Amino acid sequence: MASTNGVTVGELGYSVTHPPTAFTMQELGDAGEGTDALHTIVLKRRALPYRPLTLKGTQRHEITWYPGNPVATLQVLGPTEEDTSLSGVWKDVFIRGSDFATLDGRNLADAKAVIDAVDQMRRRGRKIRVTWDEIIREGIISDFTQTWDRRQDIAWSITFAWVGRGDPDVAPTLSPTVTVSDIASKTSSVLAELTLDLVVLPYAASPSMLDRLNAGLDKLRARQQELLDVTTQVLNRAIAPIDGARRAASTLLNMAGDALAMAQTIEANVAFSLRSAALPIRFTAGLALQAAATSRRALQNLKALRFLALERQSKLTTQVEGDVLSQLLGTDGDDLRKVAQTMFGDSADWRVIAVFNNVRTARISAGQKINIPRPITSR
Repeated sequence: MASTNGVTVGELGYSVTHPPTAFTMQELGDAGEGTDALHTIVLKRRALPYRPLTLKGTQRHEITWYPGNPVATLQVLGPTEEDTSLSGVWKDVFIRGSDFATLDGRNLADAKAVIDAVDQMRRRGRKIRVTWDEIIREGIISDFTQTWDRRQDIAWSITFAWVGRGDPDVAPTLSPTVTVSDIASKTSSVLAELTLDLVVLPYAASPSMLDRLNAGLDKLRARQQELLDVTTQVLNRAIAPIDGARRAASTLLNMAGDALAMAQTIEANVAFSLRSAALPIRFTAGLALQAAATSRRALQNLKALRFLALERQSKLTTQVEGDVLSQLLGTDGDDLRKVAQTMFGDSADWRVIAVFNNVRTARISAGQKINIPRPITSR
């Protein structure tokens, strides 16, 4: 494990040692940029980098230990690709008169021409796609070092800073405006205040009404636990974020209804009890005032909880509707490649659907529900 800026990352590294057929560096254009300004360098055989190609990936996550809690909370922040460094030597004896090094399909004349082409790609600073056979990475050339023994033989090293693995740039999760974990934290805070408020009310309540208050409080605690469970399932990738948002929205709607019912119980019963002449002798005027103040504060917290639940439920529902284009049920013989071809016109976009639904393969089971994400440009 390693720690960067307070974020812990899990590491996985591996090396590729088989001889590649080609090593390609292709410039990618930004929106609105002419493709005539983009270039591609292809290296083969004696112009290839030295082996092995070592790749390292990390999973960023935050672990938080709260006082008195024996189990920490985990927030997964997403995978990253670590920088990759390669080196080699370009020699005129191998470059001249061969197709071992090309720029936009044209053979480069000699070792210096290859050096110049790569260095210009570094200086332009465009995002590039690098391929080593089936391996794909995207990023920039962050460092390019030239060691000139003589003009005909030039050693070199290059470092790439990666931003991804060539996956389509479509958001796989809900927009960050509202998160289930944020909602659970806020409702937990209001519920804690409400629990403290109800400590005094038993002095002014009948046994039957106390049972109703306790039952109402138990319901609210159960709703809160449902939110915490959904948060844990989303963070652990047990369910897709889109499904977590739907469950949380349903739970919040129920929480709002439970808060309203409990508020009505207090308004109808506690106020009457405080005016009743049948109060026990030990219930002094001071306690009566304290109970009245506490009941008002409890009502305020219940109304705040109900407002918070309805507001967050509305926002979550809006997000779900905005992020989901449609839904479908899988049938025998279906897979996500066919779905992506039908919905997006490109079977390669199946990975976007897979990430959005928290699945790892293109296979679809009969009856499996699949959410189709709305393209990010149409949100």
